Amino acid sequence: MAKGKRTPQEVWEFVGEYIRTRSAVTAPDVARAMERDGRFPGDLVPSDNTILKIINKLKDESPPWHLSKSLEADAALVLPVVAALIEDTDASIRSVSEEEARWITAVKRAEPRIPELWAFYMARHYIVAASQGLSTDGHDRFLALHLWEDDNKRDDMVRRGVVPLLGRYVFLSARLAGGRGSVGNATIATLTVNSPG
Repeated sequence: MAKGKRTPQEVWEFVGEYIRTRSAVTAPDVARAMERDGRFPGDLVPSDNTILKIINKLKDESPPWHLSKSLEADAALVLPVVAALIEDTDASIRSVSEEEARWITAVKRAEPRIPELWAFYMARHYIVAASQGLSTDGHDRFLALHLWEDDNKRDDMVRRGVVPLLGRYVFLSARLAGGRGSVGNATIATLTVNSPG
């Protein structure tokens, strides 16, 4: 990637998901994973230094979330999300951090009908945006418009610039049967748009 060029959101999302699902990560590991992934031509794979900076910014230093440290109302919102993550990832993700739980709670309170996995990934998007100092107006519009419910409406809103495509690795066009989506079986949106804040 050219020096001085802003790192694309897709790179941030990829790195965020990569470090979230692994215990020990190095910048060369991430670069190799991006190259194997096939969605990043050589010029889109950042340098090890850039990847390391992204890892350090995205690293969630908050401790794991525990029921004993939360309000009962918050636990009722977070526990179903933890269960969905365990089931959906074959237990490679078994918990959430306090920061993730805080955002999951905010998302589920703002929009109680959002499926559990969407709530988790929206929480991760809010965390990534906050770590980059970016606006979350588009995230809020996504929730207000219930765009997890209708792939066509979501794609239209992205094309029109009403909401951002928050990362093709996370924005699932998943089959949300039973209120749960599957990361493994997701159809990944690959629209190229100028995303609003």
